[in-house]
Amino acid sequence: MGKELDELKECKNRSEMAAKLFAALDDDGSGEIDIFEFKAQWSKGSEKEDQRAEKIFKKFDDDKSGQLSEKEFVSHYLDVHKDDNDDAFLKGAANDLKIFRDIVAL
Repeated sequence: MGKELDELKECKNRSEMAAKLFAALDDDGSGEIDIFEFKAQWSKGSEKEDQRAEKIFKKFDDDKSGQLSEKEFVSHYLDVHKDDNDDAFLKGAANDLKIFRDIVAL
């Protein structure tokens, strides 16, 4: 997680950090995350987690397009972590970034 932590420390603000997470989730580089990309990162393969990931995806998908834009993802990620102090936010985002990258690398 050290590399991810150092990388996120270079960001100017939380929005920029969340945008890096979005880019890590966007496997195909389309600029949007579909349900398959999202579930690959969030569901961990179990049916219960799959259903949870679908609920989260639908909640984040403000325009109900079936795709998450960077704006939608960043907005909701920041909202979920709004009560985190700066250190907790940074460490949590670094952990998420490492997890997303590790899964994409599989």
